[in-house]
Amino acid sequence: NIHGGPSIRFALCNKNVTPGVVRLLIEAAPNTVRSSDIDGRLPLHCLCGGKNGNEIAAIEILKLLIGMCPEAAQHVDSFGYLPIHIAVITSNSTKFCRMLIEAYPGSERIID
Repeated sequence: NIHGGPSIRFALCNKNVTPGVVRLLIEAAPNTVRSSDIDGRLPLHCLCGGKNGNEIAAIEILKLLIGMCPEAAQHVDSFGYLPIHIAVITSNSTKFCRMLIEAYPGSERIID
C-alpha cells in the first residue's frame, strides 16, 4: 500500500470489512498480525478502533486475530493503550470487550 504498512491494518479500520477478507489477507501474509505500525499498534488495535458496523463480523474477526496472535491482547501501543482501552473508547459492544478481557484477564483494571 502507499503508506508502507500491511493491507490488513487498512482493512481492519474499515467498518464494513468482512471476516472472509481478513482471513484472506492473513493467509496471504500471516506475519502481519504481529507487525506494529509507527505508533506501536498491532492489527488488533486497528480492529478495536474501527468500530465495525456488524458486531457478529467484528467478533468473528476478533476471534481470528486473537487465535493467530494471542499476545496481541497484551500489547501496549506507543501511547500506553491496550486493545481493550481502544475498544472501550470507541464504544465497542460488551461482548466484544468481554472477549478482549478473557484474552488478557485483568486488562480492564490496567490504567494507561
